[in-house]
Amino acid sequence: MNNESKTFNVLIADDHPLFINGLKPIIESLTWVGEIYLAYDGEEVLQMVNKYSIQLILLDVNMPYMDGFECLKRLRSSQFGVKVIVISAHGDPQLVRKMIRLGANGYMTKTTPENELKDGIHDVMFKNMVVKSKDIGTELPTAQYEPIGLSEREMEVLISICNQKSAAQIGEELGISKNTIDIHRGRLMKRAGVNSIAGLVKWAYEKGVL
Repeated sequence: MNNESKTFNVLIADDHPLFINGLKPIIESLTWVGEIYLAYDGEEVLQMVNKYSIQLILLDVNMPYMDGFECLKRLRSSQFGVKVIVISAHGDPQLVRKMIRLGANGYMTKTTPENELKDGIHDVMFKNMVVKSKDIGTELPTAQYEPIGLSEREMEVLISICNQKSAAQIGEELGISKNTIDIHRGRLMKRAGVNSIAGLVKWAYEKGVL
């Protein structure tokens, strides 16, 4: 049976009703879409995935109570088979890479043209591809689910270090102490097998983190 003859249910997760109201008719126009569910924060997403049969989530990054990062991480740690495409106002390459490595099947910006959005969704659902908007200037990593085995916090610290941020800046942004940052940095260098920040940055680039 051709998969496109099947019906799949979709969850749109975004905290802006105006955006949801604009996106919903586009999704309804896809012939294979069955039920469409709506969520306004990450906690609602997890509740609905537990309650309903959902095959695709269109997920915003910035949401109250639980953001897209934590929501996606919990979806993957719980082994839900649902596919997830991030649709965000932000097209920063580092953010794109981070979400893909956390397990997103695609990343589209909110300025993506309708036809391109539909094509991207189709490729994720029926070709098992990892997709991104054409306006995002980065190559996608070839692997998902944090293949280098870092925790979410370790990944955040690593990216901040690669962006040449000081321990004070990292601590302020992540809400952790300098001592905790030093511990994370030491673990990262041990995992990378290096003894300098320059070596750590080189390793991060080789692993496709940035």
